[in-house]
Amino acid sequence: MKLWIDDVCGHAQELFVTVTLDKRHVDVYLDGQLARSFPVSTRAGNLSGKIFVGHSVEDGGQWSASVARLAISEGNLDAAEISRRYEQWTKSRHLDRDVNHRGAAYDFVTRAADFVSNAGETGPELIIPKIFRVSKPTVLEWPDRLNRSVAVDAVVNIAGFVPFGLVTCLCLRFWTGWSISRCVAMTILVGASVSLVIELLQVFLPTRDSSLADLVTNILGTALGAGAAVIGK
Repeated sequence: MKLWIDDVCGHAQELFVTVTLDKRHVDVYLDGQLARSFPVSTRAGNLSGKIFVGHSVEDGGQWSASVARLAISEGNLDAAEISRRYEQWTKSRHLDRDVNHRGAAYDFVTRAADFVSNAGETGPELIIPKIFRVSKPTVLEWPDRLNRSVAVDAVVNIAGFVPFGLVTCLCLRFWTGWSISRCVAMTILVGASVSLVIELLQVFLPTRDSSLADLVTNILGTALGAGAAVIGK
């Protein structure tokens, strides 16, 4: 899942931006006040990914703004806590370390030439490359870990392609008169081709990911459907 927080910095002035995320919705606070909220649905117990601070990665030219500080915190931040942090930042240009919200914190104002140290409890140092390149989408990426979300997706993909394999195999048998083994092989080939096209097209969709696991489970579902056609025959 990708979360796009666009156009939150549309003013020529300093802003204190806070984004909170749980399994139901995202809230965007500007200068300590709630500015935007929209629903999301996540199954993952933890989230990982990339954060782009700046204009769209697809836009050309230079970004005219700058970043003073970036913090990534764990735990729940309510509106009162966010307002308190904003007031503290505007008065002292400093945020106290909060043991109840562990995470990473990076100060870009005092950074070295090629890296930003982490002032938080967890997380790596940030390396500043000499040249920034557009992040390329990964084609047919395998999940980096097996969890409940991956298992659920696998079951859904298999179940979704079983009817496809069953109907395709029966239709090939009826229309062509081929042997059942040839119909099964052709059905699996068709299912693999259709799934591969779907996964490759998802590279160009910002809200989707091209997954090798999805391709494998779709083919497995197609094979199970074709096998059901053999048993029924």
